[in-house]
Amino acid sequence: GGFGQFIKGLIDQSVSNPSERARIYRETVTMVKGALDERVESATRELRLEKKQVVQERARTEDVLQTVSEGKVVVDKDGRVLTMDAAAEEILGKRLVEVAGKPILENVDKRRHMAALSRDIPVNPNADLTHEVGTADGSAQDAMRKSTALLHDEEGRVVGTYSVLPDVAKFQEAMRMQEEFVSNVTHDLKAPLASICSAIELIDTMSSDKMGPEEKQFLDISRRNSQKLRHMIDELLDFSKLKSGRMSVTLASMPLSPALEEALDGLRPWASSKGIRLELSNGIDGGETMTVHADHARLVQILTNLLSNAVKATSNGGLVRLSTAPGKNEQAGRIVVSVSDNGCGIPPEDQERIFQKFTQAAPHGQRREGVGIGLAIVRELVELHGGKVWLESQVGKGTVFSFSLSVAHSEGGVG
Repeated sequence: GGFGQFIKGLIDQSVSNPSERARIYRETVTMVKGALDERVESATRELRLEKKQVVQERARTEDVLQTVSEGKVVVDKDGRVLTMDAAAEEILGKRLVEVAGKPILENVDKRRHMAALSRDIPVNPNADLTHEVGTADGSAQDAMRKSTALLHDEEGRVVGTYSVLPDVAKFQEAMRMQEEFVSNVTHDLKAPLASICSAIELIDTMSSDKMGPEEKQFLDISRRNSQKLRHMIDELLDFSKLKSGRMSVTLASMPLSPALEEALDGLRPWASSKGIRLELSNGIDGGETMTVHADHARLVQILTNLLSNAVKATSNGGLVRLSTAPGKNEQAGRIVVSVSDNGCGIPPEDQERIFQKFTQAAPHGQRREGVGIGLAIVRELVELHGGKVWLESQVGKGTVFSFSLSVAHSEGGVG
């Protein structure tokens, strides 16, 4: 019959006097009620304290976010925009009437914005948020990441973020000005360098028979260094054109073999002077007549950059191989062109960043040559061809750089 009936039964069995029995029953009920009230009060006090702490943490987080942000957007429980102020309209680049009632993620520009949603707001489970919200420019993404700090409470829980985000428009303008400066300076250097190269060639032509061995050696060093400088300037100009969208790439159906031979022939004298063998290995049926969808001049530039890097990394007496093969897995149906060497290899920690601009990898104690944008240009040009570039390397054993090309026509081979 419950707790009350249990207490009443005990008292009835223990006390025979009805009035005494009633008094004891009243005292027992009062005592039990007091104990329960005290327990409820204690539990309620703990809940009030926890609620107060949660409210204080939320208020503290909101105060920080209000302080570091200009605009405000109000959304419903489904993340649909209800209202926004003028500052938020300017940040979003859209007026309220254009976005009202629509999910906020649908209006975030991946190239300019970063956004975060509470777990309380339902999001399409099939949505890939890493692609829904992000930045197209890796430099901008790094700048934003370095300007954001996490807020933790006393118990170590993340309760929000503190960010000083750079103005993306100003950041991109600074990048544009930097690229424009590089382009202008390198362009201005080409004219005097061309005069220097011409003067060296003229001296060599007119006075070669009058110079002794030492003078000829100095002249040859001057010629090689001027050629290196011209190559560096050309790379800087090409990279500037790529970043500004001024690099012209005209894709057309073209035979692959002549481009491979042209790149190899251009580097044979240098490789020969270092005692390095250059080989061509064709692993495609009908490879001599294989045609790809590419720009001949830019394809030769890609191959030349990769081959020259391989020659630099290979010691005297080594081997550099240029090979072609049918693509596999995600590259199935395409042609994979590879440049391999048996040189020093690239450490794993450098492999992730080797395609970044102004980045180089060289063995410890070995001098780095160039300005470190050759592979960045290779990646940009390969992507303009609709392909992908990657590498495999082991320190002390060598490196293989590979990239893919679209097949335009094939006879009895891939395609």
